Amino acid sequence: SPPTSKPTIEYIEPTDDSLDPVVNEEKTETEAFEDGKQIPNAATGPNDESMEEWEEEVEEEVKKVGGFLSFVFMILMIYTAYQMSENPDGICASLCRLVITVIGCILKIMLIPFKYIIGGGRPSGGHYMATPDYGRHMELT
Repeated sequence: SPPTSKPTIEYIEPTDDSLDPVVNEEKTETEAFEDGKQIPNAATGPNDESMEEWEEEVEEEVKKVGGFLSFVFMILMIYTAYQMSENPDGICASLCRLVITVIGCILKIMLIPFKYIIGGGRPSGGHYMATPDYGRHMELT
């Protein structure tokens, strides 16, 4: 439907000051957290004890989940080490080498500004990538 030219409902101004933003801003001076800091000697609410209990429950749950994830990650690291030793040319070992190479590349890129600040500049000798040497095993016929 096309928009109407005049309001469909008459505006009724609130008589209560609870909707006035200026009044509400003045009332926040006595609240517990103003500008991220707790006001000293502020009146505490009735829910402080229940809030502490809830925080303790959350901390216990976080400890349980963190312990479980630590155990799972330890098992996965042992499995990865086993795969690297048993099958060094396999997909798991290749992915590990790829991840390590990508992380190293990202770290080098992130540290370039510090390298120039400290005075490293351009290196005189380059670092060469370790590649397998197939030349000594091949014969030309």
